[in-house]
Amino acid sequence: MKKFLALIMSFLIFAPSHADTSNFVSYQDTKPVLKKLSLGQMPYEFFGLTSNGVDCVYFVFENGIYSLEFEVMVEPQKHVAEKFKEWASINGLHVSQTTYGNQPQYTSTSTAPVYRVILGGNLEETYRFGLSFYHFAFGYEESKLFELVP
Repeated sequence: MKKFLALIMSFLIFAPSHADTSNFVSYQDTKPVLKKLSLGQMPYEFFGLTSNGVDCVYFVFENGIYSLEFEVMVEPQKHVAEKFKEWASINGLHVSQTTYGNQPQYTSTSTAPVYRVILGGNLEETYRFGLSFYHFAFGYEESKLFELVP
């Protein structure tokens, strides 16, 4: 799964967006997507939301538990990663760091870091935490439109 996820995530960074409007959703309309994710009705065990590539956050559902992930692939995401860690601390969430083996698009001798917080199995809490992070890091509201990736 991790190798497949790494392949998909690296493709998303380099591939141009050819999304039609059916691949866009406002944050307030993500609950059904989170539900489909938990029921195994999505193509993968994750989906991402982004409005500009830099703000891409992944919702993951594995073994009955939701997680939120942020991978640092480009220079501007380094600042966002610090916001992610700060937000997690404020909310009493533990941040773990891993990698999917993707090479970042900035000078680095290591692979791109992925920061993850485990949110639990509750869809409503996952929704609120996701919105809380987007608001904290970017000032986004529930009406913000995102591209659903992959």
